[in-house]
Amino acid sequence: MLYNISVMKNSLQNILTLILASAFLSIYAQDTTQIREYFVNRDEPNAVYGFTFIHMTDIHVGEAQGDYGTPGFLNDTMPQGDVGYSAVRLRKAVNWINEHAKEQDIRFVMVTGDITDSGERSEFEKAKEILDELNIPYVPTIGNHDIWPYVKFQQEAEYAYGDSVMNEVFKDTYQKASLFFDHWDDGTRLTRVYNPESQKEHYHQNFRFVYQNVGFLAFDFNPRYHVRKDEPGVGAEARLNDFSGGTYPWLLNTLENYPYKKDKNLILMTHQPPHRDITALFNGLPLVDNDKMTKDLLKYKDNLALWIAGHVHRNMNYSVRTIGGGMKVVDVRETAANKEYDQGLFTLIRVYTLENPTAIKESQVVDALEIYPNPTHSTLNIRLLNSAKVQNISIFNMNGEKIFSNPYNNDTQRKYSISTSQFPQGMYILQIHTDDLTIQKNFIKINN
Repeated sequence: MLYNISVMKNSLQNILTLILASAFLSIYAQDTTQIREYFVNRDEPNAVYGFTFIHMTDIHVGEAQGDYGTPGFLNDTMPQGDVGYSAVRLRKAVNWINEHAKEQDIRFVMVTGDITDSGERSEFEKAKEILDELNIPYVPTIGNHDIWPYVKFQQEAEYAYGDSVMNEVFKDTYQKASLFFDHWDDGTRLTRVYNPESQKEHYHQNFRFVYQNVGFLAFDFNPRYHVRKDEPGVGAEARLNDFSGGTYPWLLNTLENYPYKKDKNLILMTHQPPHRDITALFNGLPLVDNDKMTKDLLKYKDNLALWIAGHVHRNMNYSVRTIGGGMKVVDVRETAANKEYDQGLFTLIRVYTLENPTAIKESQVVDALEIYPNPTHSTLNIRLLNSAKVQNISIFNMNGEKIFSNPYNNDTQRKYSISTSQFPQGMYILQIHTDDLTIQKNFIKINN
């Protein structure tokens, strides 16, 4: 019986591979950057537009390049220039974002895994080199291709320590993000935890942050065991990593105790999606784990706004439901692989928030907030026309670095002036903390 199941699974996988290969070949003809849109909470009663961010995934820098850069996978150096079609396509996507960020109100970019093709340090470095050209902050998360470093059919690492390499390469990226976003929490990302399946310690990439009262939870469903095939790396399956210090306990504890959760204001982010179609046999959670997860998450369905993921290389929207009862848990947006489109592909996620007491206060403050002149040469003026109490005003550059911060305690002060004469020309983010919320506005500094 086990043999028959194995044969059936392999046959289904072969059929699926042919289908995906056909789709893969058909999309290489695209000659413009492919943009998809998804609207979070827009159809909910009293929804108010908040902001837009980009979901990009499955970059696969180094694909089809063999040993990328100098020899080896750990201490190697990236090649000069955008070597390989995946690097070129990432560059084109970055260029589009920089050109359209202001008009599209794009605040930041989320990259949900498979940043590299085989976890080589040189692949991580090249991806970072290109992503660092973004004029807005970005946050990388880990995928299965990033887990176990190797040079295909030549050599591979002793075990899956790609999470360590990712922490090292993107160290300053996470530091900048922690300054840009509110309530940044590294979770288990910087803590080595023993994984019973691999019998090794790993940095499971689970962390969280808040942006304009929307909570983002990034968590790591990647396996750490060797792929059960005659090839290097880890498998494509998903794992709850349900053990002490692992992903699943962290996720449930965060959802239970998260002080920032409200109605439909939490966005979940993984590499592997929570799907249950036929492809989940090869690249998803085992059915029993999916059943367990959906039942546990049902408790928080009123808090969950969206789950974003990649991995399966498809553009798809659907709802996750409990098995048997069929109760809706959360909506899912899967974004296709950026590397499979000639000019790149990603999703513009338009986030709407629901009007509750905090949201009403925020909309009132935003409507009453004026900044002028914009663009500015030497002075930025800020004026509040309501009774909100300002606690702090900060300014960030587009790398997420805080370049100005000043606390305020005057209940009656309504006007503030900030000298921008020493700022380099470019776009900046003004962040104002009041007694119970955070407001952000973009402004441009130009030279005289």
